Amino acid sequence: MRGAERGLGVASWVFLSPWFVAFLLFGLFPIGYSFFLSFHDYSPLAPDRLHFLGFSNYREAISDPTFWTAMRNTFVFTLVSQAAVIFLGNILARALMKKFWGKSVVRFLILMPWAAPISLATLQLLAGFALGRRSVD
Repeated sequence: MRGAERGLGVASWVFLSPWFVAFLLFGLFPIGYSFFLSFHDYSPLAPDRLHFLGFSNYREAISDPTFWTAMRNTFVFTLVSQAAVIFLGNILARALMKKFWGKSVVRFLILMPWAAPISLATLQLLAGFALGRRSVD
């Protein structure tokens, strides 16, 4: 690897490092800390009194009938909603394959909620990079 290519690789990691730091702080740390606290008797009102319980929190949850009701409701909701998305998505896709007046407007309205945030974030990123320039091309 040449010096310029190595420098580009280092620069890439330097530019990505804020994302990694944010991901560790706001993504992995809360998940890991929550997992750690799940094995303890913890109250946010008394954070200095942390008592290790082991798997007793999990044993208590599994033995609670409300837990199994919530699990059943979650699985039913997930299966029904995904089946509806697949079924209605197929109907919509088949309908949009046919020729009709206003088809491009309907496609636009369907794709707008998906495409708008990505497009706006891209424009914001480009504007941020262009602060040192005279104009945005």
